[in-house]
Amino acid sequence: MPTYTVHAPAGRLSDVQRQRIASAITRVHSEATGAQAFFAQVMFVEVHADRWFVGGVPLAGDQIFVHGQIRAGRTADVKKKLLTQLVDAVSSAASLSKNLTWAYIVE
Repeated sequence: MPTYTVHAPAGRLSDVQRQRIASAITRVHSEATGAQAFFAQVMFVEVHADRWFVGGVPLAGDQIFVHGQIRAGRTADVKKKLLTQLVDAVSSAASLSKNLTWAYIVE
């Protein structure tokens, strides 16, 4: 079962934005991999500023990180398409610049 965890600063995402992001991730995963949408699950984790560090210093800014766990065996092209579309969809749903949206995939 593909599992996506979205990490965002506490209070950054509204209920509507979380719903849009979850729907977008589900759609992107299904379109990129051919898997049925009901398999994808999306979880949100809010992290307080004093508990999030990048480069050894507290996170400054409005970044969102998406960590996806997918089954092994997807081609490099499928994974590249998935990552690109995840960044586009999540940044749009969160009203955030693409350069502040990070996506990672592990098998």
